[in-house]
Amino acid sequence: MIKFTDKAKDKVKFFLENANEQGMALRISVIERNKDGFQYHFGLDPYKNEHDDDVIVREGGFATRIDGKSAKWMKGATVDWLAKDGKEGFAVANPNQPIPTGSVDELKETIIHELKTIFDPEIPVNIYDLGLIYNIDIHEDKSVDVTMTLTAPELSSCRKSSSGCKKQGRKCSWHHQGQRQYRRNQLGHQPRCLKLPS
Repeated sequence: MIKFTDKAKDKVKFFLENANEQGMALRISVIERNKDGFQYHFGLDPYKNEHDDDVIVREGGFATRIDGKSAKWMKGATVDWLAKDGKEGFAVANPNQPIPTGSVDELKETIIHELKTIFDPEIPVNIYDLGLIYNIDIHEDKSVDVTMTLTAPELSSCRKSSSGCKKQGRKCSWHHQGQRQYRRNQLGHQPRCLKLPS
């Protein structure tokens, strides 16, 4: 899964030994992906905080937890500890591409991944697994049409661009006469909210 350099192992052990609580694990998360690379969060995780989808890596005499989504983007990565310009911290050499390029299937996979980070405001289920996404059409110019229905007039939207995906909060003034809604979002353009006949 992932590897640690000797320096990184020593630092993790130091933090664990000086933690206020025994039985802690290291948790690593990918918090952002863009054209410039990945951004990570490193922290100490109490024993009781292990999640069902966590990938557990046991190397260097300690346990490392990586959530399922982050693990997908960290296969083959190496964690190091670097000091530069008066600053020091963990650094990750990651062979994976933060934004898949090339095939339509890869782009669609990225879009689905981002849609799964958007949750319905009324229930704790993401809009893709909830079945609110009817269709994802990717055109030759890499523009994307997403057909979906909403259960509430306000939902966090995801703005797509050819350089990456960036979530943003956006309110839409929906017309409530119809039961179904259509949302068309094109790469590089603001989403438009349209009403379909009921």
